[in-house]
Amino acid sequence: TYSQGKAIINSINLEDGEEKFAHVCPIARRYGAAVIVGCIDEQGQAISTENKLKVADRSYKLLTEKYGMEPEDILWDPLVFPCASGDVNYVGSAKQTIDAVRALKEKYPLTKTILGISNVSFGVPPAGREALNAVYLYHNTKAGLDFAIVSSEKIVRYASIPEEEKKLCDDLLFNRGDDPIAKFAAHFRGKKTVTADKKKLSLDE
Repeated sequence: TYSQGKAIINSINLEDGEEKFAHVCPIARRYGAAVIVGCIDEQGQAISTENKLKVADRSYKLLTEKYGMEPEDILWDPLVFPCASGDVNYVGSAKQTIDAVRALKEKYPLTKTILGISNVSFGVPPAGREALNAVYLYHNTKAGLDFAIVSSEKIVRYASIPEEEKKLCDDLLFNRGDDPIAKFAAHFRGKKTVTADKKKLSLDE
């Protein structure tokens, strides 16, 4: 098969040690593909900024020195976790990812960053997901995010979100105030989604 542009392989990580690196990198180099590198190692998914950077540092050294990958062909995925699941392990994780995006861009300026944005809003009301995804994308873009995996049909413009709702999103993402999850859910529960009214166009239209 042929690709019209540069292929991006999604994804490799150190979950099983160097196994995926050893298998995928020679193929990527042969065909000029870039690789998405998740911040995961044998200990599991890195949640804190510090651990994300530790995994990235080890991955970068292996990829560039042992496996011959160019820095320009590395896209970091610092990982996104649900910020409103109630899981204590994920409290504050949204900000940790934003900080990791910024730190990775500063430390490895030739590499890129990518995130699956909607993971952050898993479990919240649909209208809340729309707003939260848009606000989270905004903050990560400010931090230097290069690529985002989003549903274009279900994303709303940051500028169109009321200030009150932006604050609810920020309080939830940055874990501010008393029980931000409950306040967020109470506001968006039963609220109609913005994208529900988008007209479904045919391909010709």
